[in-house]
Amino acid sequence: MTFKIKDNKEGFLVEYNGRSLINHTFLSPAFYVGYGEAEIEMYRGNFKIQDYKISRIPLKSFNIREYNQKHI
Repeated sequence: MTFKIKDNKEGFLVEYNGRSLINHTFLSPAFYVGYGEAEIEMYRGNFKIQDYKISRIPLKSFNIREYNQKHI
């Protein structure tokens, strides 16, 4: 069971047992920060939830720190 994070100039890759889990690059980001609004209605315990995305910004700056083999 091996867990690896490969860091490069363009992004990073998270692997588990040789399989790619997350590939985050500047051209194809995996993580975003955004803002939206939600509309929630309830009637007798039944919920209707809708959300609207207003803005979405890709994360272009990141730091990878390895503390030990159990915590990254």
